[in-house]
Amino acid sequence: MDNIQEMIPAVAAEPEIITHQSFEQLDQELQCELEREAEGFVKIGYMLKIFRDTTILVNTEYKDVNDYAMKRFHLDKSQVSRFTRINDRFSEGGYSDKLQDKFRGLGYAKLAIMLQLPEAIADEITPAFSKSEVLEIKEEIDEEKKTSEIELLLETQDTKVAEQDTNLKKVVWQMLHDNTELYKKLHEQVQKAKAEQFVLKKAKLREDYHNILAPQGEGIYSVRIQGMGRMMLSIKETGRDINLIHVRSGEKEVCTWNELVCAVENCMCENMSAEESYKHQYGEEWQEEKKEEVAPVQSSATIPVPIPTPKPEKKAEPRKQSKVSKAPAPKPKKEETPVAVEEKYEPLEGQTTVEDIPGIVPEEYKETVTQEEENKESVSADHIGDATEMVSEETQELSKEKRKWRNEYFCLVAEANEALRNKQYDITIKYLQEAMEMVRNMQEC
Repeated sequence: MDNIQEMIPAVAAEPEIITHQSFEQLDQELQCELEREAEGFVKIGYMLKIFRDTTILVNTEYKDVNDYAMKRFHLDKSQVSRFTRINDRFSEGGYSDKLQDKFRGLGYAKLAIMLQLPEAIADEITPAFSKSEVLEIKEEIDEEKKTSEIELLLETQDTKVAEQDTNLKKVVWQMLHDNTELYKKLHEQVQKAKAEQFVLKKAKLREDYHNILAPQGEGIYSVRIQGMGRMMLSIKETGRDINLIHVRSGEKEVCTWNELVCAVENCMCENMSAEESYKHQYGEEWQEEKKEEVAPVQSSATIPVPIPTPKPEKKAEPRKQSKVSKAPAPKPKKEETPVAVEEKYEPLEGQTTVEDIPGIVPEEYKETVTQEEENKESVSADHIGDATEMVSEETQELSKEKRKWRNEYFCLVAEANEALRNKQYDITIKYLQEAMEMVRNMQEC
């Protein structure tokens, strides 16, 4: 009888509800957990690399780290790769279980996005950037990738931009052209400094510029320049230099605050209003920035909505300004410049073409490729965009996705031939690699 009570299962205690005194306390605890999570992923990547790079799996049932991770933890190959790449990129020395100090506080979600960014740009991101702001930076980089190197070379750079003698001046010139609100604020600051005959100390002048350019303490401006591509201007505290990053190459230029001040003043005219100065410098009429208004959420008219009790009105808090300034979308061209039609390329007798290279053009496509070449008037960018009009009737019957790949494939083969004719072997290889990818896509479809 004495043991009966011991045999009765104990009743589970009710979970303890943890109370927090304030939002700040809970927010801080969550931040600590996210930091631990990021460090945990770095450590997971390190351990997986040990399984990968040592003989520790010898004499076990697992043939390699991917087999081990899948059978033990249901981690597929791509997940293993992501863990190890996070360790490569963000751990101390690229091979340890410790997160680099400069990446502490970012959290796994932001590190996963940063893994897809060039190293020079990822280094500019601090814990002050939100996940959405990091995504905005990634979107800018992805947008620039849509423009090929050939398309970039064909772009005509603005004459006044080309006249600027440094990359910083070019970026600031374009940045202020695209953002008239920023131009006006900086113009007022320049006029103020001129009126005071530069009595302001340099430190105070830098502080004023910093408050205008990076009101949140730090910020990144994305600027796209025709013929150069996107550039990112990273601004931190006034005691630190300014970094100018070429998105396409990943190269970084270090600039001083004094150089930035000079670049801004280079865009301004004395004794003129901001509107007059802008028109004089850029040769364009002043246009105020259009501010988007957030429309209130509308309820469905068919559903009766109870009228809430009126509450005391609260002052709307100012919307937090993003630390990332994106490059504006290119304006549509008013007139299309006629493209010179090149003479049709005919290989010389015995000359090698892309179709002669084994494995590049499948046998069943060679006849169609020849037909497509005969139908093409030129390989200009305009004609490449209209490739869907040059496919055969057989191609028309394929699925939409496969038809898209095949159109791109024909264009790549034509471009590869053109590059080969011009002895541009690196470009030829690039197009061949893309063509092979198209072939694999068509075979899997």
